Amino acid sequence: MYSLEVSGKIADRLNEFVNAGAKILLDLDDGTGQFSNGAVACSMDTAFQLIIVDQAVETPDYQLEIKSNVGPVYAKKHSKDILEPQMTLAYQAPFNQLTLNGQGEVLDPNVQIKNLFDKA
Repeated sequence: MYSLEVSGKIADRLNEFVNAGAKILLDLDDGTGQFSNGAVACSMDTAFQLIIVDQAVETPDYQLEIKSNVGPVYAKKHSKDILEPQMTLAYQAPFNQLTLNGQGEVLDPNVQIKNLFDKA
């Protein structure tokens, strides 16, 4: 089982989306899945993005449910190769960045947000 603790002002903002009817996806930006732009960068970096969509949007690529303090977050099953059982998503104020951390390591120092939810 995977868990994600979202901290600070990003937790407040994500709760606003969820309360308005959004679903949150933690997308490994690997060029696969319905929200991919088809391009994959050739680098050793791991890149995640939060994708915010309406609850009604079918997301068959995102079957892995991650428990979080802002409600369920969904990821692609093959993301398990990179994710850790306990993770945190923290807002870094001086740089306006989101950092995804595992136990003792940074999984992605700059998580991007893609808002596809038009109600918030």
